[in-house]
Amino acid sequence: MESLSDGAMYNTGQSCCSVERIYVHHSIYDKFVEEFVSVVKGFRVGPPTQDGVYIGPLVQAKQLEFLENQVKDAVSKGKSM
Repeated sequence: MESLSDGAMYNTGQSCCSVERIYVHHSIYDKFVEEFVSVVKGFRVGPPTQDGVYIGPLVQAKQLEFLENQVKDAVSKGKSM
């Protein structure tokens, strides 16, 4: 689970090699989401120069709008947490 979470969040999701989609069989979906969210909640956000920080700032303001739209789209299509 850690490798999938890391891959999805690598370089704050601004890397062309980060995970864009994870296909999960419906029989394990709820458990998968629970574990994935648990791992991601452990990621520390902050200045990249501080020890222990995993997710730093976005590199461009337009990236924020892009990611906010992705979240809205995902929420409109799936289960809310």
